[in-house]
Amino acid sequence: MPIKKRKRGVEPTEVPAQSPSGERTINVPKTRRKEPPASRDNISLVDDINSLPFSEFVDRYIPPYALDLTIRPSRASSNDTTSDATHDAYSVKFYTAASIPAEYMDACFNLIYFTSSEAYNKSASGWSGRKKKLEMKLLDMRYIVLVSENETTSKDPLGISPIGGFLSFMVTQEDELPVLYCYEIHLAPEVQHRGVGKQLLRIFEDIGRNVGLRKGMLTVFKSNQSAVRFYEQIGFTEDESSPKPTRLRNGKMREHDYMIMSQPYADGNEDCMDITDQDLN
Repeated sequence: MPIKKRKRGVEPTEVPAQSPSGERTINVPKTRRKEPPASRDNISLVDDINSLPFSEFVDRYIPPYALDLTIRPSRASSNDTTSDATHDAYSVKFYTAASIPAEYMDACFNLIYFTSSEAYNKSASGWSGRKKKLEMKLLDMRYIVLVSENETTSKDPLGISPIGGFLSFMVTQEDELPVLYCYEIHLAPEVQHRGVGKQLLRIFEDIGRNVGLRKGMLTVFKSNQSAVRFYEQIGFTEDESSPKPTRLRNGKMREHDYMIMSQPYADGNEDCMDITDQDLN
């Protein structure tokens, strides 16, 4: 659920998909505006990264452990007596918006609709499937997709199978800082609360560290308190750019229905996310 801003490869007349933060205007601190050389360097870094052939991006920045990673969700609860052998297994695959198979792209969209359309409809931005699809196909968008290894997996009416979930991200610039922005992270119901979301976000974090970015960012509806708690548990906090309540002309305070959260990337591995604890997502 990223903010609205101009993207490479999108005509100025095309409006990217509105997210909960689609109404936000970026407020750039004055101190940063006085540093145009650094700003130009940051723009150059973002452009250089996004101009790389995807195979080179994978070789340079995808953590090696993730290239042949199979995720087997943990038991849903202590009462789950299903043997490990029968648990679903998901291969982690990496794509660009241009290279992701159409079947997987459709499944990702259906998963967004299934898990989040109600929250969008209750928000100020509303839900637009057309705009969401435009956003998903942005030139610099990249995907981490969980592809089921179970050949007998059948599609449900929503068409979500054969994926167990996905995370989409982009190297971009926020308030003149190069960051890794998580646009979407969604899991199928059968893999939620089983440690999968934390593993996806660990890969996301390691990509950001490998690129040399300042922080990872994402947007979350405030109404989704379970997601807010999950992100806080793994090290995200409300970002300074997250919109604050504003006073209207009639004196009432306007509360925004979304929050921008971020996680700074330190140089040492001691600050990396701990993925051993049970996931909330």
